Amino acid sequence: MFFSSINYLLVIIAALNGFVISLVWHSHYFFENKHSVPKTTNKKITAIKYLSIAIITFIQALVIAVLLNSLIIIGIWGFIVFICLIWAGFVLPVKVTDYLVEKEKFYPALLSACKDFVIIAVMSFIILFFS
Repeated sequence: MFFSSINYLLVIIAALNGFVISLVWHSHYFFENKHSVPKTTNKKITAIKYLSIAIITFIQALVIAVLLNSLIIIGIWGFIVFICLIWAGFVLPVKVTDYLVEKEKFYPALLSACKDFVIIAVMSFIILFFS
């Protein structure tokens, strides 16, 4: 891998977009779910949770950039296949395991998987088409 050929500005922009999508998902204004950040008066705990989301989203964007940097994606169908493979290979197994093993309700697990698909698609689009 050539990390020097990765456009880190695009990785940061993609991570910020993913972070905003996550903030909307985890907010109480979008809808109440078990994935919402609990309402708390402790601002330090809330800041740590949001910082964790930001770091994880940056890592996701960096992994997508490394994968896109090492692959040759041809056309829009290649891009769609890439997104679907990343989602089906990394996100979907975790969500299905959460649903089956941890007895998570189906609807929140499905919505969470869809949110992750949107984040992957947005970050991949930014990194691939603006680089």
